[in-house]
Amino acid sequence: MPTSNFRHVSLIVEKMIESNPSSILDVGAGFGKWGCLAREYVDGWCNQRYFPSEWCTILHGVEIFEGYRSRLWDVYDTMVVGDVIKLIDKPTWALPQTGYDLVIMIDVLEHISKLEALLLLEKLKTISKKIVLSYSNCEQTGVCANSHEDHISKWSPEEFPGWDVISSDDLSVVLVWAK
Repeated sequence: MPTSNFRHVSLIVEKMIESNPSSILDVGAGFGKWGCLAREYVDGWCNQRYFPSEWCTILHGVEIFEGYRSRLWDVYDTMVVGDVIKLIDKPTWALPQTGYDLVIMIDVLEHISKLEALLLLEKLKTISKKIVLSYSNCEQTGVCANSHEDHISKWSPEEFPGWDVISSDDLSVVLVWAK
């Protein structure tokens, strides 16, 4: 769904604030909630840049489903509609010179096969300093008339050696990886 576990919002925002990144890639941006929170807490809270004309954080998003386009996408410098698995090798947007300070991938893994997900994570590690990801292990099909919303893989924290588990319960997990 273009939404995520409300219990994770403060945990993920806390990781954004701790990182105070100058560049963020939001993989699976949905309606754009995480971009709005990045603007509020990275540009605003951390750096007192409250107005759009003052924003300096580079904020890019990728979303596979055009139907989620909303006004919230306007907070992104670039929003690409497409499959990040296909785009990551040849991005259609300009990556920051030093890569991204932070990649957020919230409730995306469960929507792709394990092999594709693991390959994607390895590629994201090469272009980022830190990754915050969450995943859900609940069953899900037929949401929003969007086949990309079907859950096709289940995960456990043990499948992420070298990642820190921030939160974990029977239904969902939040993890952080950093160089």
